[in-house]
Amino acid sequence: METVQAETKAPRDPMKDIVIPPGVTPVKPVKDKDNTVTERVAKINAMIQDLAKQQDVVPEDILQQVELVLSIDESSYRYAFSDVDNPRMRQQVEKRLEEIDVDFSTPGGRITQTVSIVPGKLTVMFQSVSLEEDDYLRDLYSVPAAITMEFMNSNPRSARKYFQGKFIMGVCKINNEELVEHMMDGKVEDKKYHEKEQQVRRYNVPFIELMVANYNWFEDRLRKATVYQALKKSSETPSSG
Repeated sequence: METVQAETKAPRDPMKDIVIPPGVTPVKPVKDKDNTVTERVAKINAMIQDLAKQQDVVPEDILQQVELVLSIDESSYRYAFSDVDNPRMRQQVEKRLEEIDVDFSTPGGRITQTVSIVPGKLTVMFQSVSLEEDDYLRDLYSVPAAITMEFMNSNPRSARKYFQGKFIMGVCKINNEELVEHMMDGKVEDKKYHEKEQQVRRYNVPFIELMVANYNWFEDRLRKATVYQALKKSSETPSSG
């Protein structure tokens, strides 16, 4: 009787199944009024200038305009509408959070937020990612400054690894486990980064999927809080004229 040898399967890579975060997937810019990045930034800068010059401005009115711009422009978060990345799930998580306080006196400092993803089961501390860290990942995975759809289609692995790296750098504590600090004297320590990467890879795929979605939401909250609070502070500064 012939003996059939069982097929040996390679161990599953939990990070391989994580798709590129939908919240940061680039799209082709629409060339209509106010929809390009340059025009959006110009509009926000103009609002800041108006706030600095006018004594009789009503801050709430300006802030409502900025919130509208942030909610409808191309930088708005795009959900995957999966089991873990959808508006309902995000709302359930964010109703337990306090507003992010952006400290403008130390722009190089970390901004962190502890997020109770599954109360009593999964709590994660996220942190902001610096330009130094972003440049390190782009050099490591040969990712250009502008991540276009063409690049992503022709270099899917590099794009995936880059976004995974952003998530790994952006998480610093999972439940009671402190993750490896990958920054040393303002620079990314290559050995430490890969140690941290291995720490994260030990977690099960469902946990990682939840954490990736929540990191993307954290980035979105941080971006919008920074613009909102910058404008609010500008409105509180008396005009020098």
